[in-house]
Amino acid sequence: MADGTKFQRVEYIKAYEKIEKLTDPGSFSQIGAYMSDDNVLAGFATIDTRPLYIYCQYGSVTISHAEKISRIYAMAVSMGSPIVSILDSEGLSMESGMDVLASYGEIFSTMANASGVIPQLSLIYGKCMGANAVISGLSDFSFGLKDSRLFVQSPNTAEDIKSVGLDNFMSAAYHFNESGQLNFLFDNEEAMNIGFKQFLSFMPSNNLEEVPILVGNDMEFDTASLSAGMSPVELINALCDNDEYIELGAGYGSEIAAFLTRFDGCTTLTAVGCGELSRNSIDKLTKLAAFSNAFNIPIVTFTNTKGFKTGVSEQKHDISAIAALSYALSNATVPKINIIIGDAIGLSGLTFNSKFIGADLVYAWSGANLALFTKEAAKVLGVPDTSTDCALKKGYVDEIIEPQDTRKYIIRAIDHLSTKRVSKHPKKHGSICF
Repeated sequence: MADGTKFQRVEYIKAYEKIEKLTDPGSFSQIGAYMSDDNVLAGFATIDTRPLYIYCQYGSVTISHAEKISRIYAMAVSMGSPIVSILDSEGLSMESGMDVLASYGEIFSTMANASGVIPQLSLIYGKCMGANAVISGLSDFSFGLKDSRLFVQSPNTAEDIKSVGLDNFMSAAYHFNESGQLNFLFDNEEAMNIGFKQFLSFMPSNNLEEVPILVGNDMEFDTASLSAGMSPVELINALCDNDEYIELGAGYGSEIAAFLTRFDGCTTLTAVGCGELSRNSIDKLTKLAAFSNAFNIPIVTFTNTKGFKTGVSEQKHDISAIAALSYALSNATVPKINIIIGDAIGLSGLTFNSKFIGADLVYAWSGANLALFTKEAAKVLGVPDTSTDCALKKGYVDEIIEPQDTRKYIIRAIDHLSTKRVSKHPKKHGSICF
């Protein structure tokens, strides 16, 4: 199609329109525009003046398709710019035979090599099927429309599909609430574009760049009504810069609420632990902590945890999930700040960014409860129900603070830890898999 007839295809025009709506007006420039049989539109552009690379599928994956994606990935890594994938494809081209597996392998390998170097972000507009769904899985964050579809194997092949429902199993809602594959879910394209731009404003462009720091609010916030009984959203809304937060994976693992926030203009990952933690919530924070560490984003946690959920389906995954979270937080070299606002009980309190596993600074609200057991369990066992005083004497908690002072303590801590440097043993990487 070197004669340019592909530019008249309806699918091509729609793909171009998707990119134009997402990026700054007139900023998109194509790469490999005249490559034949590629079924993908690719190039570079800006969003709110920030440079990035972007591609949009408009047909099945071919060898040329994979070559073009690999080419812009190489440019994105070289330039230190985020890459955005707009996914809307039924998967591989049957006519390409075995060669299409090589094409997908090239894409997967390219994405793996870019992981932790530049942010990789996927927007799912329609069908994301077969090996194409793995592109979403290899991305750092995935955004989806509520009517999009996402699966690797045809749901018809699942023997127990009736228990879930065919339409439900491959729906965006299922992957937002149940599998956690989608981090964000939107009703329409316009809402997704707005949400994506807000998200991107929190992101550094690469792993060597510091997090974006905007002009912050002053420290005079009305925080007099803060309490451990507030919802995570209420807590974050009261503490972070005005309206400067976005919730991550809101539908998945609700026992830990996670946000990108700003404190005095500085991007942070902020997580709030609530009650008994589920495997899904632990999995969510593990991945977010690893991402934050890769891209120099400070981690702030609010602890109010009583343990872990006790069902059989939960406990069969407990060991690996808790180990992975412990590893992710221990391994993180970014500033780590923990505020105990309620309970920090036993292993859940230890795992949730405690001083024991490497938090730089730990504060506790007056009235917080640090203990080996819940009060109910301690009563049954006949042991003291709190060891907060012991934790203070041993330095496991740095200071008792009043709730209304929390914001200024966080801002001071982030500023103080901004030059943190950590030396580690020489190694390729850890062997714990997330």
